[in-house]
Amino acid sequence: MSVYILDTGAIISRNINLLSGNIWVPESVIGEIRKGKLKRNMDQISEYISIISPSENYRKLVSETAEETGDIKVLSETDIDVLSAALELSGVIVSDDYAIQNVAGKMGIGYIGVEKETIKNQIEWQFRCTGCRKIYPKFVPVCEICGHSVKRFPK
Repeated sequence: MSVYILDTGAIISRNINLLSGNIWVPESVIGEIRKGKLKRNMDQISEYISIISPSENYRKLVSETAEETGDIKVLSETDIDVLSAALELSGVIVSDDYAIQNVAGKMGIGYIGVEKETIKNQIEWQFRCTGCRKIYPKFVPVCEICGHSVKRFPK
């Protein structure tokens, strides 16, 4: 039986049959859901899901890979938990988040979409100054040469 790790968007979509399969959710996802309007729904399905707090070793591996792909600045701590849980449990991520899918693909973690198509190709990002157009291999918020903001774009 496959192990599925759901992100917050997958739960919010309510397009997933949570009663089939081995469903895991990071504790941080539960925290996001419990803050919103879906608390009642979460309480109803809580008996059908397992909760995980990914170990720091897996979080570190995910963060390092997200740094390599250039996705680190767009991933939340909860996104990192989703990826870490999937790595730790050898599971499949259920998410429409393209940054999560991009890092998952780089790490060999399976993923499926909920409401949107999944990404077709792996993207590696680089960063370019909006002023002088200097290219940076890793994210920096402000160009060290001219002081303009730095934006990401595919290599």
